Amino acid sequence: MTALERNLCLVDWIEITPEDSLLNQLTFTWPFRISSIVENSEAKLRRAKDEALGHLSALQTDLSERMDLLWIRAKRQQGLSRMQLSDANANVRELDQLRTMITNLAEEAS
Repeated sequence: MTALERNLCLVDWIEITPEDSLLNQLTFTWPFRISSIVENSEAKLRRAKDEALGHLSALQTDLSERMDLLWIRAKRQQGLSRMQLSDANANVRELDQLRTMITNLAEEAS
């Protein structure tokens, strides 16, 4: 006996209230309604994933560009083999800034 046949049999023997009838209808139509709910949820998840991946890609690009700039600055400092004493303080400040920036980038990357 199928669910529909059982339901029709019950109708013959008991009085079904409008609320019971509505709940029964919801139960029988649930398999048809759930697929659209699942599809909508999957679409939302795909959009959220695409958005998160785009954001991550932008962060990676930004981090890579900043690392490249730091590399250029570090190489420039490496090339300063001879300097005047007056330049030494500025170079020390520059190296301190580079160290701080590299530390910050390393923390961001992890």
